[in-house]
Amino acid sequence: MGPHDGLVTAIVILLNLLPLIVIGGVVWAIVSLRRGDDGPDNVAITVRRVVVYILMLVTMILAASGLAGLAVELIDRDPDGNESLATALALSIVSVPGFAAVLKFADARLRTRDERRSLAWSMYLNTALLVTLIAASVMTVQALASLFEPADATEVVAQTLAAGVWIATWALHWFWLRPRHGIAGDVHLAAGSVVGLLTLGIGGAESLYHLFDSFYTTLFDDPIVHRGGPSGEDAIATLIVGATVWGWHWVLRYRTAERTNLWHVTVVPLGSLIGFVSAATTAALIINRVTVWYLGNPNQTQAERHFDHLPAETAVMVVGLVAWTYHRLVLGREAERNTPRRVYEYLIAGAGLVTAVVGASIVLSALMADSSVDRTNTTIAGTVTLVLGGLTWLWHWKLIGAAEHSDTPGERASTVRKTYLIILFGASVAAAIIAFIGLLTTSLEDVLDGNLSRTTLHDARVPIAVLMSVSGVAWYHLRLYAREHRSAASAEGGDLSPAILETDADLARLTTTPEPTPVRVAVAAPTGVDLGPAYRLVPGAVWHVWTRTDTLPGAQLDTEEFASEVADLPGSDLVVIVDSDGGVDVIPVEATG
Repeated sequence: MGPHDGLVTAIVILLNLLPLIVIGGVVWAIVSLRRGDDGPDNVAITVRRVVVYILMLVTMILAASGLAGLAVELIDRDPDGNESLATALALSIVSVPGFAAVLKFADARLRTRDERRSLAWSMYLNTALLVTLIAASVMTVQALASLFEPADATEVVAQTLAAGVWIATWALHWFWLRPRHGIAGDVHLAAGSVVGLLTLGIGGAESLYHLFDSFYTTLFDDPIVHRGGPSGEDAIATLIVGATVWGWHWVLRYRTAERTNLWHVTVVPLGSLIGFVSAATTAALIINRVTVWYLGNPNQTQAERHFDHLPAETAVMVVGLVAWTYHRLVLGREAERNTPRRVYEYLIAGAGLVTAVVGASIVLSALMADSSVDRTNTTIAGTVTLVLGGLTWLWHWKLIGAAEHSDTPGERASTVRKTYLIILFGASVAAAIIAFIGLLTTSLEDVLDGNLSRTTLHDARVPIAVLMSVSGVAWYHLRLYAREHRSAASAEGGDLSPAILETDADLARLTTTPEPTPVRVAVAAPTGVDLGPAYRLVPGAVWHVWTRTDTLPGAQLDTEEFASEVADLPGSDLVVIVDSDGGVDVIPVEATG
């Protein structure tokens, strides 16, 4: 890819973000207005912030694009004409002074505490850091690739200058604006860590692919096989940039930072789960490919053709396994069974169960196919998927079962477990309904046409297989949820459901329970905190809520921490302090007069 193509690609990608930026600005304006006072002064301030920071972001993107294009054109002119030079000049002439003027205006306003703590400034700085980081990473990969491969010196310099413009723009925000005016939360660290991890994973997989590909070609001595893919220079460049970005954001800063909810999101779904799914998926493909070669009916008669995708699949499997193992070890340092650990185990268990259901559906569908269809390869693929998914689910469900055995009330009362059971039951029912509709449609069509025969079974084999697979899953999770719900209701003593009132003793216990003395709860929480879960955990209480003015809005209440502290203080009047990260301090009090 030449310097001009890289510039055009970067500009197109970044300009496509503008509609999202405008929509985001409108959203945060609405949110800010709803959270704050609706007086005319506050409305005007919010609108001013929205306009200023959207304008600042747009001019920044256009200015960097123009300067990068101008740097390219000064070194390596486009031989097809002056269109690229004219575009770069126009962007630079208009956007650079515009960005400088808006930046000066915003910098003066950011000297006030309210401006620095505003949602508008936080969203601008986080968005600007993310956009410039992505653009700098893309352009740096192109510059390094042109440096590694035999290329014209002018192209190397042009790519380097273009990358340097975006790196400088990112550095302006990271090293100057961020320390000068501050940034709330850890979104910038999480976003940078994710960008670095994905880039590092892609670069690692591409590099391993080329390494395995060389072994594969040597093994089979078949240079005719061309598997395509990125060049070795692009792979190494991507690996270097990914390692740098990930090391800067994660290794040096975010890994040892406070473990907020966003930190756990970065580790669990984005690190552990994606790595596990990548490793498991490619492992299934490799096992299926080997099994089909020895037991099935391969489409290719030559081994080097049949295993043509083996280098790429092996590379992705290794990278996914490393990513999953690393993030699992990072998460495993926490001894207590908290919400992130539960989320991890239930996510992996759910992924394994879904995979097993898919595999079972494939096997059942293949078994119901008529003799005109070669069922061998399909049965092998379904069996491999079923076994891998089933083993994954069984292993993690065993871990969950051990945790439930050691702390039955706590585990069963967790929101994560209830959500897991409800989602799996609901998804299973939805899949069963859709499958039943498909089965009924096929059957009724043949009945109305007078063609009801064994062919009908063949045509309806997929919905039948899905219906058979998901029905068991739905029934299992429904019974599990119902049993745990009844146990929890029974344990509460005064909150028995009608299904539990089976004897006169149950009815007497329900009707003779004395009316509890109302508990008074005083809460000081940041703006926007959803206290609904807390209300449900202290039923019948009289609540007094104050809004904290010393913290930024947007925190999420740590429901489990609140539940555990309230459980130790039954019947006490409480003072509850909600921190900016969602943590809570529950203090028992009593009236003195």
